[in-house]
Amino acid sequence: MRAANQGVVLGRLASGIGGFVGAILLMMNGSAHADDASWMEDHVHLFRHHTLESFSLPASHDAAMYRANLDDLEVDLDLKFVLKNPVSGATVVDRSYRPTVSPTGVEDAINLILDEIRNLLPTFHVSLPCVDYGIGEFCFPSFTVSPLFMIQLIVDEAIQPLVDSVLGIPEAMSVTQDQDLYSQLSVGSRIFDLRPKRFEGDLYFHHSQGGLDKGLSKSLDWDIGGYVPCVDRPWPFSGCITGTGRSYDLLSIDLGEVKAEIDNLSGTGAPVDEVLSDIRAFMEAGNRELVILKFSHYWKGDRTSSDFDELVQRVEDYLSPWLLRSDDLPPGVVPAEALLPELVGESGRVLAVYAQTVCPRVSPDELDPCWQTYTDPAEGIWPPSTVSAAGGSYANEDDLDDMESDQTTKFDASTADRFDLWWTLTCPSSDLGCSVEGLADQANPYLTSFVDGLAIPNESGNTLNEIWVDFVGDTTATEIALRLNTPDPAEMMRCQAAQLSKAASVCKAVFSCYSKRVKNKLKEPADVRLEACLDRAGARFSWALETLLAKAEKKDAYCGVEKDPFDGSFLSPIESVVEQDVMADWDPALSSKHEKAYRVAMLKAGSTLCSGVLAADRRDVKKPDDEKWLAARLKARDKFDSAMDKAEASALRNGVSLGSTDPVHFKEVVEEIADAFSALSEGPL
Repeated sequence: MRAANQGVVLGRLASGIGGFVGAILLMMNGSAHADDASWMEDHVHLFRHHTLESFSLPASHDAAMYRANLDDLEVDLDLKFVLKNPVSGATVVDRSYRPTVSPTGVEDAINLILDEIRNLLPTFHVSLPCVDYGIGEFCFPSFTVSPLFMIQLIVDEAIQPLVDSVLGIPEAMSVTQDQDLYSQLSVGSRIFDLRPKRFEGDLYFHHSQGGLDKGLSKSLDWDIGGYVPCVDRPWPFSGCITGTGRSYDLLSIDLGEVKAEIDNLSGTGAPVDEVLSDIRAFMEAGNRELVILKFSHYWKGDRTSSDFDELVQRVEDYLSPWLLRSDDLPPGVVPAEALLPELVGESGRVLAVYAQTVCPRVSPDELDPCWQTYTDPAEGIWPPSTVSAAGGSYANEDDLDDMESDQTTKFDASTADRFDLWWTLTCPSSDLGCSVEGLADQANPYLTSFVDGLAIPNESGNTLNEIWVDFVGDTTATEIALRLNTPDPAEMMRCQAAQLSKAASVCKAVFSCYSKRVKNKLKEPADVRLEACLDRAGARFSWALETLLAKAEKKDAYCGVEKDPFDGSFLSPIESVVEQDVMADWDPALSSKHEKAYRVAMLKAGSTLCSGVLAADRRDVKKPDDEKWLAARLKARDKFDSAMDKAEASALRNGVSLGSTDPVHFKEVVEEIADAFSALSEGPL
């Protein structure tokens, strides 16, 4: 629908008559062209009845991993050396090591360990058997097995393949986004997967893979052979005497076993301070949005018992003005149950959710120094349970077809309160050269078509509440969330058309009240009776809107006009223009019947114009047609002009003074009021 003369409306109504409607139009005028940075605020009129159980949000997987440096990559190695005496078979070394190294430091770290092992090894003397070749025997000399020899064997058989694997780990395996948090917020992402760790004395976020067991566990079996030189056969025969001129297997020695594996990888991303600073800058920019931070996967590496306290304090320091606390919600309501306007508040809010961990005891009186978590909703420290139980999980697949099948099956079967779609492919633990961005390039172009193929909602009423993606700026996650959150357009059109019909009725009712006042059909005191008539018209209008809203809400439809903001206030622009242009300087006690007839005609013409404009807009909502809409609007104006021409001619014939009446201004403002209501009921359509 078009809001005719909207530029005039904005200029004229703000100056006095209809200032209330003008202000509302200014508010609504920006919502038709949403920016992803403020998509919630721009569409709040559409989303006001949503809770987190019915709302869809774009979500950034491993949000702080928009950069990684190999020097900051932590690799947990699992090394075990069980070395034996090659003569007696007795174990001489049994040592385990679990160093955390960077790829650039792996060789130095392992060399230190090997030096320690070498210093534990003695020199072994090994005797070899003699070979009996029939007419004699050949005895091999004994030899020594030095520590350096065993270390070199360990390096060749187990350590060098491990070092090669670590050095081959690319940064791309840990990078899951290519934009900082401010940029991710600006493209519409609203939920952030943040995984804290302590690294080199400060708090960072990470992307880690545990339980890789990438490497080998190898027995050091040493097969020793010897060569018996050729003994020539006596003349006249030629060749070697049987049993000579050949190699023999002499000994098979068990030197022990070496385990050399990569256990965990932890890529270090952005510092906590940098991420929180980005979020603060976004909120300070005036974006009235709901931002959800999900802290989890607290890294088990370099940690202290105060890490969680420090993380919570930093969130408080950076984001305190926007942190959602329990006092911000109605009593007893948790975030999952709150309506979106309650969550967003007046200036936007940040909901901080912390996964809970239980620290194991290393003794009856001592806890392992892990991330010792707690909750305190009054201080904005929320547990995951208050956001509601969610179905859905990542597929743990690196094949697009397998991921699609996994997510479809999980969504169709989900009966949870909410469902999280994980449109993320996962690097297999067997491929340390994998690139997350390469996998995202395969998956992201197909996100829209995949969602279009789902039956939403599913049989349990689930929508896609969280749409988790890598490289969020390269996806359609925000557009999909907007589409899923927007009510059925057909229902919205029906509701809008019904509102316009009710508005046309109230136009007639208000002008009728003033006509009765002019005709003196209201018993004295007239002003009191007029007020009562207008109150009845307003009450009927409010009741009609309330009924429409209730019906629309049952169908999850949007109706542009809410009851509360307009209850008793929407009618004031009509009342103001009537008082100014029709009733000003009029004394009912001194007026003649011809003067009354002129003013009644003016009110009737205003009623016809107002209801005619709204009727044209209503028909255009139901069946858009530019030509018919314009023709209907012009017809309503022509009726007003024709009626006023007749009324003025009659008044002049009967010597009636028109006084301060202003039909031209009256016509303009009445049409503007009708336009204002049309634009108001329209919203973003």
